[in-house]
Order: sequence, then C-alpha cells, then structure tokens
Amino acid sequence: MLMSQYYKFNKMKKILFFLLTISFCNIGISQKIKVLEKSARKAPEWVNGIVKDYIIVSASGETAESAQANALLKIKERIISSIAENVQTRSEYYRGEKNVNGVSNFIENYETFTTTKAADIGFIKGISLNKAEEYYWEKVSEDGKIKFYYHIKYPFSEMQLAKLVLDFEMADKQITEEMNSIIDSIPYIHRIEQITEYIRILQNLSRAFIDARKQKAEANIIKLNEMLRSIVISPVEEKLGELRFTLKYQDKTITSAAMPKVTSNCAKVTDIKSEEEQWIIRYNYSGCYDDPSNNILVSFPASSSLKRNFYFDINANKAEIIVKEDIIFTASQTSSDKINDVQASITIYSKYNSPLTIEKITLNWDNYPPVVIEGIHFNVDKKGEHNLTFIIPQPLDKNICSSNTKNILSGSIQFRTVVTGELLTYKMYNQRFKTNW
Repeated sequence: MLMSQYYKFNKMKKILFFLLTISFCNIGISQKIKVLEKSARKAPEWVNGIVKDYIIVSASGETAESAQANALLKIKERIISSIAENVQTRSEYYRGEKNVNGVSNFIENYETFTTTKAADIGFIKGISLNKAEEYYWEKVSEDGKIKFYYHIKYPFSEMQLAKLVLDFEMADKQITEEMNSIIDSIPYIHRIEQITEYIRILQNLSRAFIDARKQKAEANIIKLNEMLRSIVISPVEEKLGELRFTLKYQDKTITSAAMPKVTSNCAKVTDIKSEEEQWIIRYNYSGCYDDPSNNILVSFPASSSLKRNFYFDINANKAEIIVKEDIIFTASQTSSDKINDVQASITIYSKYNSPLTIEKITLNWDNYPPVVIEGIHFNVDKKGEHNLTFIIPQPLDKNICSSNTKNILSGSIQFRTVVTGELLTYKMYNQRFKTNW
C-alpha cells in the first residue's frame, strides 16, 4: 500500500511538471524572439521530440559554448537519473518489506546516493559532443538579448542502461567487499601505517554507504582509532648514550615506516635507526649537567598519544667507592699468638647508581706481609652504604695486627664496573680499624 502511494505521488509530480512546462512555453511565445543564426536551414524533426534508444536534450546559454556544455550536462543528468531509478526500484521494494515506516526517508537518501555514485561510472565521464549522433543550434535574440539554444540527439539504448546498472551494482559490491576485507584484516595488523590507511579507506567508504554498512564502517573506524591510541613505546634496553625500544599493542609488536621525532633538553641525538622490530636511539650527553630531569623524548606522528620520555643519569657509567667508618675485625678465639678465622666488616659507600662488583681486597699492616683476600664477588647495585663482611683466609699476628698496637692500616679495594667492565682500584691510606683482641 505504501509503495503504490509513493508511485502515485511521483506520477502527480510528473503531471504537474508537464503542466508547468507548457505554461512556461506559452510565456516564451509571448516574447519577441528572432533567429539570427542556426546550424541548419531547418530544425531537425527530432528536436524537442522523443526517439527510441536516444536521449534528446535542449539547453540554453549566453554563448554557444555554455549552451553546449549545459546540454551535455543534461545528458549526464538524464542517464544518471535512469540508473538511479532502476537501482532504486529494487532497493525500495526490499526496504519497504523490511521497514515500512522508514521507506520514504530511505528513498530520498538512496536517490541522492545512487546519483552521486553513478556519476563516477566511466561511461558518464566519457560523454562528449563527438559521440552525439546529431546536434542543432540556434543563435536568437530574445527581447534584445542574445541567447544560444543547443539541441543534442545522443544514442543511449536500453541495453546500455542495463549495462550501466550492472556496472553500478558491481561497483557497489566491490566497495562492500573492500570494507569486509579491511575489517577481516584488523586482527593481523602489524604496522602503524596499516591502521591509518584503513581508517582513511573506511572513512571514504562510510560516506558511500547509507544502510547498515555505514554503521559497520564507522564502528570499525572507532575500533582502529582506539587501537592507534593504545599503542605504547616499550623500552627494551636503556644505557647511557643509547636506548632501544619497540612499539607494542597489547602483547603484539607493531612496526612503523615513519621515523620517530626525537628531542632532548640537553643531549645531542646522533643516530636514529630501526633494526628488525626495534628502534635504536644514540645520543651524546657531554653537554648535560647532573640533573634528574635530563631526558630523551620520543614521539611518532601517527598519534599524539604515542610518545615517551626516557630519563637518563649522566653518572650512570661512573663507579666510585670510599670506605666509611672503621674497619672492624672480630675473632672468636684470641688466646694464642696467631688468630684464625678473623671476620672483617667494611662499610662501603658507592657514590653513583652504576652497579659494581668488589673482587679483591689487600690489607697492609706495618712490618707485616700483605694480607690478600680474593674471589670476594660482592655486588653493589646502587648508590649508598653497603656492608661487606668476609673471612680472612690466613692467621693474623695477634700483636702486630691489633688496634691496641696501631689502629691504622693501608691497602686497596679492587672493583669492576658492571656497565663497562672496567677494573678500578680504591686506595686506603691511614684507614682506622678496630679489633676485639
């Protein structure tokens, strides 16, 4: 019932249009028209007529060129309208079956949609005067004003219309398949550029759809944007002068063809490169002061949220220790002249956070052979005080090595930096100590 009312309404519109056309024609007769030039002695019979398998159009303009252009435009509009009507008829019926209340709005939207999409078909773009079978023009004077009328007889059969409708439907099917292919590929995305390209394509496709496909495209645009915002810069390794990181989406590594933007408040970036799935940034920090805010800022142009600050300590590779307080020597048995299994306790202070390992200690008492303790392997992992205890592997002379005799000694502590592997030595001079004997 609703569909029949719609077609009756269309028929009434056409009748009204016909009557208005006659009225305007009658008005035109009353005007003073004088033909000044024409392309033929007599206007062809097809002018303003109807011929099977042809489109007959007439258009006017202030110049011959503009009148011709307007006539060609009318041919395009006529063909596009024919395509839209044929495609729309089937779609109206389907829509009317599914949703009666929404059919009117759907018809209006679909007509606009098909008209826009049909204009992209190659046949429409190729319409030109040299493909016309015949044309006729007149240069006239209407109430003293010069005007041109252009008439064109353009071949267009039902077979051609059927082919164009098929071309339109195939193009419509193609963009649907393109959208579905992109959506199916989303779980397998491994590059940022895929995300941005898919967003761009789906945005274009969403503008081409008016049905449920539009909502489907828009939902996946939101999904892709959320995915882009969720990518993070994940550190792999940070050492002074160099940092390595990857891009991560959840537990999956994402790559990027675009170079990151790298800046610093004090350091000079010397190299930016990608190596497999990692990014490597190298920088020179010689111009930086000892400041906890020293940083390397990394960002990617694909997303404003895709950035990270990497803070660095210019002393990260430095290693330096001192002995604080007295060295404490404790023995469980002190009755004999030679004391065995003496435990030493040394308070080590590390000036920097760079990790190091104490490997060897040498203790020197006056007039006594050096006491060497090797294989200690005591790890210092951060700045601050650390208590080192160990057993002296040889007996000590009770009298010479007693703090009651002389409470200072000399010696050295050898340690190796973990970062560089460099072996360093801390020298002890006049180091105070205490014994329990």
